[in-house]
Amino acid sequence: MNSGLASLPAKPVEWQIVGVFHNVRGAGFREDYPEIDVPFWQNPSPRVSVVLQTDGEPKAVINSVAAAVNSVDPDMPLAGVRTVDEIVGESLAIDRFSVVLFASFGALGLLLAAVGIYGVMALGSRNELTNSVCGWPWERRGFGSYAWS
Repeated sequence: MNSGLASLPAKPVEWQIVGVFHNVRGAGFREDYPEIDVPFWQNPSPRVSVVLQTDGEPKAVINSVAAAVNSVDPDMPLAGVRTVDEIVGESLAIDRFSVVLFASFGALGLLLAAVGIYGVMALGSRNELTNSVCGWPWERRGFGSYAWS
């Protein structure tokens, strides 16, 4: 009977923990999750992230970092290079779109309300000036006559 535990080692493996974080927001700005960092040789992964802090312009350092990686392993690709500002901008893109969408609907509602109020005010002032005896201009005043005739 295969319980799915065949891939687990028979005896527990000790891990060396090199970092513990309690406020990591790697998936976005709303989800905090705890994270533990271990040495690469304990948990090799095909995807590795490196974060560099620079004193100057971050885009200017990319070529020197690519040259350093290329000097160690020429077959190692350098993919997904982004600045923190670009990562934050991508993370907030959905929120920015929502704000623009709701602001557009709000402006459209305000425009429709203004046109409606203008129409009511214009029709009301027109009726007061042109027809003070009878209500609407198309109503009959008497037998066979209209208000505007």
